[in-house]
Amino acid sequence: DLIRLNAERTLALDTLQFARKKMEQERALFQKRVSPEIDYINAKREFENAQTRANELNSLISSYGGAGNGTIEVRAAMSGTILQVLGAVGSNVTPSSPLFKIANTSQLLAVVNVPADKLDAINPNNKVTVKPQTQTGTEEALGRLKYISDVIDPKTRTAQVFIEIPNQFKWRSG
Repeated sequence: DLIRLNAERTLALDTLQFARKKMEQERALFQKRVSPEIDYINAKREFENAQTRANELNSLISSYGGAGNGTIEVRAAMSGTILQVLGAVGSNVTPSSPLFKIANTSQLLAVVNVPADKLDAINPNNKVTVKPQTQTGTEEALGRLKYISDVIDPKTRTAQVFIEIPNQFKWRSG
């Protein structure tokens, strides 16, 4: 729809420019008494109609989110980090087509495997310090215990502990 509207607006702007020149010429001819007043009135009416049509198309394009230069501003329902681009340039989309996969990374959930014999030592009220596994990672995060899984992995004899970490965008999910 927007491509069609932009094409119609381009045509309407060309028509408006032509109607403006014609109106100015007819006004000059009428003022010199070379042309009848009705020609000037008709040219003025054509100009006003062209101006109205161009304004209608501009408003319609703006209501679709068009910027007037053939682009559309797309806003997400939530703020966050783009995890995946789903749309492609030039592809047809509808208002309900997903273009990006977005995640709010202001809070992360760390999943830690804790040995079963250490689970009794975990106090749900305590704060938890989470450190990265890599030797180069020096960032630490202070989080709070969200949930302790009831299921113990029979092979590793560990249970998953979920820790909520406030993220200052130093940590990435995954």
